[in-house]
Amino acid sequence: MKNLNCFKVIIGGMFLVLIFCSSNAFSQGTNWRLNGNSNVEQDDFIGTKNDADFVIRTNNRERIRVTTDNYTLFEDSVRIKGSLHIGDSSLVVGQINGFPGDNIQSSAGHINFGNTSLFNFSNIRIGIGLTAPQHKLHINDRNQQIFGQPNPVFSAYTNQAFGGGTGATATDGFLVGIAADGTAELRQQENRAIRIFTNSGANNNQRMIISHDATSNNPRVGIGTIDLLNPRTFLHIGQDINATGFGYRDWMDIGALIVDEKSSNMYFGFSPTGHVINWGSRMSE
Repeated sequence: MKNLNCFKVIIGGMFLVLIFCSSNAFSQGTNWRLNGNSNVEQDDFIGTKNDADFVIRTNNRERIRVTTDNYTLFEDSVRIKGSLHIGDSSLVVGQINGFPGDNIQSSAGHINFGNTSLFNFSNIRIGIGLTAPQHKLHINDRNQQIFGQPNPVFSAYTNQAFGGGTGATATDGFLVGIAADGTAELRQQENRAIRIFTNSGANNNQRMIISHDATSNNPRVGIGTIDLLNPRTFLHIGQDINATGFGYRDWMDIGALIVDEKSSNMYFGFSPTGHVINWGSRMSE
């Protein structure tokens, strides 16, 4: 009988130990299951309470380490299928609602590369179409087709507003680039001129203007300051001359026109009847 009582005491003690261990295990938090949990409370979490990194492994190999030094290490490449919001949602990387495809968008309006005075980022290069850019901005097109021919490469500048603008189609704006054979090109796709300025501050002024005749579509090149906005011949040097007269005639087209500040001018080139060397003064003829 004494042995039976001892046995009961031992069994009872083991039962109490099991209860204690179970309650102690559950007191540490939710018993996380491998097939999902339905009893997770607001304050439950997976992680550490002491000053130790939180490590995630697969196949006994470390993949992610959340450190106690305020950064997270990813041992492998990271693929995010949704969009990545950085900061207060001002910088978004990935697919954005209404804008499918790969996007980088900043609602704050600034995306900087190496913009800091603490480090030397002079070797930063941005490449489009290649992995080893050779310049600050390097745009490259590579035709992957066997026996394929080179493609033209252009960067475009357009603007839009309620009151007008160039529009943003492939035939709008100003293009800078190279043709398929490598010839460098500047393409003004609007019914506007190309103007070239030099010098700084108050001395910044137009030096050249390239346009076309509205009727014949013949080229017009002007060399002069901002006073010359409407070149009248293939080459127009000096000041503008705003009206027929003063020695200028509408037939002056394929030639060079030189105009001084008093509208005295000289034209040498062609007329409808032959070649001409003509001098004109301020007085109409």
